[in-house]
Amino acid sequence: MEALTWTGALTWLNPILGLSAAIMVAAYTAQIVVSVMPRAGLRSAGGDVASVDRGPGGVFAKTGSYAFWASIVLILIYVLAGIFVGPTAGIVGAISRQLLPVWLALVVTFAVSVVFKRKLGLYGKLFDSTVGMIGFALVMFWVFTGIFGGVFDLLVTHDSLSQVSGMKNKLPGTPLAR
Repeated sequence: MEALTWTGALTWLNPILGLSAAIMVAAYTAQIVVSVMPRAGLRSAGGDVASVDRGPGGVFAKTGSYAFWASIVLILIYVLAGIFVGPTAGIVGAISRQLLPVWLALVVTFAVSVVFKRKLGLYGKLFDSTVGMIGFALVMFWVFTGIFGGVFDLLVTHDSLSQVSGMKNKLPGTPLAR
């Protein structure tokens, strides 16, 4: 049995994610530093057309935005590949597959809520705000995890209080051989 890693067969994505995160941090830091410098403002593009000169701050903001979305896409690749590949995608992949009922419940809840948000009153207003949707997703993730893990016993892989005799003298992090 091979040693456990966080990303398993997807390890080749780690440097790309690290580079994307580093570019994002550097771009947003540079944007903050450049924001104290004066900008040119409006400029005429000819005729009745005017455009805003964003300056270097705008370039850094756009670069940071692209790096942010690249990081989000890479994280989604880790999760989705883990669902399909399973434990060969490392610890992240195994956890992604184990939490499949939670992901499905979140997708169904969000899909139904977005489709019917105008008919849902105050609850529907939650889906007009990005911050509201993120907060709702975090809360519902843990609610669904509690329901599927505690009530339906779909997520728990073993009895957390029992001992496995075959693991008595093994090092921490050693995979459980069944």
